[in-house]
Amino acid sequence: MIKKYWFLLAALIVLFGVYFTVVDGGIAHLGNEVVGKYVPGDTETNYLSALSTYRGEGLYKGFSIVYPPGRFLALSTLFYFLGASLPTFGFYFNFFAPLLFPTFLFILSFLILKRFISEKIAFLLSFVPLFFDMTIVRSAQEVHVCIALFFIVSLLKFKREKIQRLLLGIALGLVFLFRIESGILLTTALVLTSYQLMKKKEFVRQIIIGFALVWVPVLLLVVFQGSIGNFFNDLFILGFIIHPRIGEEAISPDHIRLFIALGIYLVASAVALFQNTTNKSLKSFAIFSALSFISSLGRSDEGHLWYGLMWISIYVGLACIFVVQCKLPKKNRVFVDALYALAIAFLVGLAVYIKITILFLLLVLVLFVFSTYVFSPKNKSLVFVIGALVSLAIFHSASYLKLRFSPLTLKFDPVHYAPDFFHDDDDEIAGMIFPKDEMMVLQKIAQHIPTNEHYIFIFPDYEILYEYFDQHNPTRYYNLSGERTDSTEREVIKELENKNVSYFLVFPQRAEDRGGMVWDWIMNHTKMYQEYEFSGEPVELRKIKEPLSIKGAI
Repeated sequence: MIKKYWFLLAALIVLFGVYFTVVDGGIAHLGNEVVGKYVPGDTETNYLSALSTYRGEGLYKGFSIVYPPGRFLALSTLFYFLGASLPTFGFYFNFFAPLLFPTFLFILSFLILKRFISEKIAFLLSFVPLFFDMTIVRSAQEVHVCIALFFIVSLLKFKREKIQRLLLGIALGLVFLFRIESGILLTTALVLTSYQLMKKKEFVRQIIIGFALVWVPVLLLVVFQGSIGNFFNDLFILGFIIHPRIGEEAISPDHIRLFIALGIYLVASAVALFQNTTNKSLKSFAIFSALSFISSLGRSDEGHLWYGLMWISIYVGLACIFVVQCKLPKKNRVFVDALYALAIAFLVGLAVYIKITILFLLLVLVLFVFSTYVFSPKNKSLVFVIGALVSLAIFHSASYLKLRFSPLTLKFDPVHYAPDFFHDDDDEIAGMIFPKDEMMVLQKIAQHIPTNEHYIFIFPDYEILYEYFDQHNPTRYYNLSGERTDSTEREVIKELENKNVSYFLVFPQRAEDRGGMVWDWIMNHTKMYQEYEFSGEPVELRKIKEPLSIKGAI
């Protein structure tokens, strides 16, 4: 295997160099200084959740988040080697995006393309998806790495199928470990294309064993840490019921045509791949890549759009092959197939426009079955050509692609880091150097909080400031911006009362916009103590009006 694909190993070396040099990517571009206004986001919640795991507070016991534990286990392990800080967090994500995913994408593209053309041409053509991903898409996360690894294993030839199936089970377990909905969609694609193999007990048993090797230790850890209830509440109740409902948002009018066009192109390409091969792994990839667009419909912002379009890069590489293979026969059947292809494009576009996730899911599954019986064997690629033309007709903005395009600007300066770059020093917050005037504001706030106070509650954002104060978060909720319910807010209020929290750091403008039971409780039970400005925003240090122990429960 190594002798046959030696050029792939050479490509890995090239990609490793790109990892260090590509703009907005490798560790050559990591920094630990806050320049300009600091904007809080998901980074802080993810970092603090990993930090809680690293400190041994327990998975989902010291924090609450809707994501599965893979990221926090991996990050907490990395903290042991590099130190617990946001620069380490940045290194972690730069490891997956600029190094691992492009590497795996290149190998996966080659393994797919060589099924249709010679290996030499496939090798050269595999750089097309790589270039498209690194300059246009740029949305890879850990789960995409695991998915690419899964399909690479499924497409490689093993002397012992037992080993391959065991590795497939491990890769599938890793997909679930980083993103449960992706694991469900991948499993759906596997069942639909490999249902005959599923009848063999040995096949299923070996995959389950590999899956268990990943998940059994994690579940045992959660059970022993006494957080199994939180684990299921966060991942399934908040993650699958509350999160989709709260995260649901309308597609921006400026992006409706973009969503529809790319959705049609992706599904049309996937159907074409599905029809052009008998390989079960490629058929599974075709179905899964089309279903992955569901994550775009779930949130409908541009970032999640490209997150769900990660596999479109491979279809850009396959485009030339599909066009060449689309030979029009002399018979009138081509007209009928063209009408079918237009109907598919219309239905996909309609599903994206009305934005019903379950409808898109069912439509995609029906389309793959429908295309198997409808299209003439000589017109299998016609659906791609029609889909591509319809996509171009709907969205043909070269200016958007120009804005989206990020050239691969190389940086040739050697990387230099101080020994403590990845560590959190006394004058830093989570390893980040804030402007001096903002650090002075925090110092003034800290001086007004007695040293014997155990807790401070920061609401609703800027949870990274918990790493500055000596006081701790009295709850396991760092951010109450999204996946909150009445039960969640009651739990927070109960913790504030039971732990006699006396000091609250509130960003009033954000809190007013956020609203909710917790904000009402803070307004009713606290009073202004000090007022400051931090990072261009007003911030209030509020103090409890009276001892919490005499208050009634909410």
